[in-house]
Amino acid sequence: MLSKNKTLEIFKKIFYKIKKPNRTTLYNNSVKEVNNLKNKNTHVNKRNHLVIYFISIAITILIIFSTGVNSVLWQDVKDIALTLTSPLFKVKDVQVLGRKETTTSEILTALGTRWDTPFFNVSLKQAKARLEQLPWVKSVNIARKLPDTIIVNIKEKIPRAIWQHEGNFDLVDRDGDLIIDLKGDVKKYGDLPLIVGEGAPEHIVSLLDILKTNANISKHIYAAVMVQSRRWNILTKEDTEIKLPELNIIDAYHTLGNLDRKYNLLNKHVSIIDLRFNDRILVRLNKK
Repeated sequence: MLSKNKTLEIFKKIFYKIKKPNRTTLYNNSVKEVNNLKNKNTHVNKRNHLVIYFISIAITILIIFSTGVNSVLWQDVKDIALTLTSPLFKVKDVQVLGRKETTTSEILTALGTRWDTPFFNVSLKQAKARLEQLPWVKSVNIARKLPDTIIVNIKEKIPRAIWQHEGNFDLVDRDGDLIIDLKGDVKKYGDLPLIVGEGAPEHIVSLLDILKTNANISKHIYAAVMVQSRRWNILTKEDTEIKLPELNIIDAYHTLGNLDRKYNLLNKHVSIIDLRFNDRILVRLNKK
């Protein structure tokens, strides 16, 4: 029967003989970007990783049975741990999917890992929590890929509007989550609607839902003002203010579309279109 030390020695030799797939290391100036994992080395990588996985299980079982179940004490566990923290299991590479706006330096800092960090010392749970605190990150999944790779799959927030408040201009996503402060530089995101008012991000879903129902009307709109956290006033590029009701917003927007199609209202000198009432529509002409 093999001794524990002999078994561990065999374990190490087997790992050294397994061919490692070629990869770009994390610390050679950049994180490896992976947009398509199905490359020419995919089958080789999978085969090697499966071999390592099953060998590690088999060797652990051999250690237990070769030393006797009752004799697997703390020292045995410690020896196995030392093997797992050997140069065979060091972080050599990080693969990142889904990154667009998040910088590589932000990812590295949040991961909290360095070159040659023991592979199993990286807390995926803590790294995930730190990554999800980054401004552009909506959610993230992290996984280990034996023998030396951390895979980070990021889902970033998609900006849907610019929120103007207290002199600030913040990007927000569909859920109303803040992304970044634009520091007044809104040119890059000039095609997004501007929302104004307290509580506007929390109600942005209702605004986006109505805007997508009629592209011909929505192309005129550049801003929307939240009134008392209850309803929207919409401002057009032609300086028309459209007052939407608190309820039945989509119906009111359809009515506006029908009026514009029939009377071309948004291209005329109209200052206010008031759709807040069920029994009437108020239109105020521009004084000019």
